[in-house]
Amino acid sequence: MVEIFDSNQPRQEKIKKIYNRVKADKNLRLTQVLKEFSIPISTFYYELKKEDFNKKNEEIIS
Repeated sequence: MVEIFDSNQPRQEKIKKIYNRVKADKNLRLTQVLKEFSIPISTFYYELKKEDFNKKNEEIIS
């Protein structure tokens, strides 16, 4: 799961809220969810790319 930095809420709680919001409305676009939770799109994609990079490195090392 993508890390989301917010000093006001614990990370897992924030992620769970986003997940539930998207799950409730299958047609909801990612940008709408990020906007609703005041998450900069650039931050989201940076964390997503970082996670992908780490997974690929783990696969190569294994």
